[in-house]
Amino acid sequence: MQPWYGQLMSSNCDPPAVPAALYQPSKAGGIPHAFILDHQNLVVYSGHPGEPAFEQTLHDTVVKAEAATQAARVALPTISSSFEQLMESSAKELKATLQDRGISLVGCIEKSDLANKIVKECANVTYYK
Repeated sequence: MQPWYGQLMSSNCDPPAVPAALYQPSKAGGIPHAFILDHQNLVVYSGHPGEPAFEQTLHDTVVKAEAATQAARVALPTISSSFEQLMESSAKELKATLQDRGISLVGCIEKSDLANKIVKECANVTYYK
């Protein structure tokens, strides 16, 4: 690993400056040249994409990123309420329940539509934020 790998990308890096920020420190001279950045925007690979290390580094980086994403996910509470129990909630609460889970409100005109959608799509299913 080159010393610039861990210092290259900051969270406020200007996107048009990225190519220069990558190529100049790496002294990349040929095309194609590939860079792999991890989930923290650190360069973990710089080289030809045909090299054996490229594929292994890409695989390892994806596995680590997925693990980091899984660890950061927060489970939303499971909904086991009946239609009648949901109808006691406000329409605003029912909308929030669906929106928190990324479920579209299209077709939900009445409060009962929201409650029905929650019963059908959210019952005993764990959603993550």
